[in-house]
Amino acid sequence: MSVLQANRESLSAEGRGAGAVAALAVAAIVAVLLALTGIHVLHQLDSMAANLTTVNASLSGLKTMNRKLDALQNMSNALRAMNEKLSRTDQSLDEANRSLTSMVGESKGAGRSLEDMRRKLADMQGSLSVMQHKIAGSFLFRGVK
Repeated sequence: MSVLQANRESLSAEGRGAGAVAALAVAAIVAVLLALTGIHVLHQLDSMAANLTTVNASLSGLKTMNRKLDALQNMSNALRAMNEKLSRTDQSLDEANRSLTSMVGESKGAGRSLEDMRRKLADMQGSLSVMQHKIAGSFLFRGVK
């Protein structure tokens, strides 16, 4: 039995050595996989950092654009207020223009009336001169001075 026992012990020692080699191989494979996973994770983190830098630059550009849009909104509000004031001024000027048009019409009517009076006075002037001569030559008014 001793031969059998010796064979068993040698097989068992070889199996233990093979098991240790297998365990060492598995450990090495796991270590390599962990190292590759770590490298991949670091690469992804680096890529994410680069993306964050790009996004930050884009957000800075948007912030500048937002300030410009706010300034444009303020200008738009100011222009809207100015437009309302100008509309009221336009309405006032329209009313003044209508009043002036009415006054021009009245002025033209008064001018025509004055022209008619001037013509009538011119027509009467000849008659007045004749009457003046007649009165001056009349015996009734010779003694009156």
